[in-house]
Amino acid sequence: AMILMVLWCIMGVWSGLYSNLYQTAYLSTKITLHIAILGQLIFFFISGVYRTFRIKTARTLLYAFLALIMVVLNAPWMQWIFPNAEKVTFWLLNNVGMSGERTLAITGGIGGVVLSIRILLGLEKGALRATEEI
Repeated sequence: AMILMVLWCIMGVWSGLYSNLYQTAYLSTKITLHIAILGQLIFFFISGVYRTFRIKTARTLLYAFLALIMVVLNAPWMQWIFPNAEKVTFWLLNNVGMSGERTLAITGGIGGVVLSIRILLGLEKGALRATEEI
């Protein structure tokens, strides 16, 4: 990708950004790179979803059910079947989901303060034990 970026820059300066040659070369290679990256993204997403949602307990069943609800409610075809799907999705994300976001923000802030105090007091070891005396 870096080689293509350099080639695009040279070609753009040489032939002009709006020439047909440059636009054809840029768009044809950009689209193929996007497709390749999207394929990798889909593979890793499906792999992660499979590992996450192996339904063995009630908790994972609940997670899978809620994820399925969010996917289905965000689908465009759902607006025809269930006209209030957008309102339900908005409520779920802004009321139920907001509590999780606030929890993560508050605990992250508290953890950052505690870690900074531990570092200032010298109680925390450095990365790769670089602060240890030999």
